[in-house]
Amino acid sequence: MSNTIVAEAARAPQGIELDETVLIGLFLSETPTALMRLADGRVVKVGVGTAIGTAEIVAIDEGGVRLLEDRVARSLQMPA
Repeated sequence: MSNTIVAEAARAPQGIELDETVLIGLFLSETPTALMRLADGRVVKVGVGTAIGTAEIVAIDEGGVRLLEDRVARSLQMPA
């Protein structure tokens, strides 16, 4: 994802939810990682196995990030 696309998304009218954890970047290499903005405003780089609160990152791929929390799976995708 280019810096231009990220900058445009950051200024988009719909923006991102500031009170929720959102996916803001994917780094798809041999060991994929993701950049996430947490509900408290912190931005963290995560990998598979990283704990975010009570959730655990279980997969990262071109489709986004998959988390498992209390045996419930959910997915985070890049903002449109």
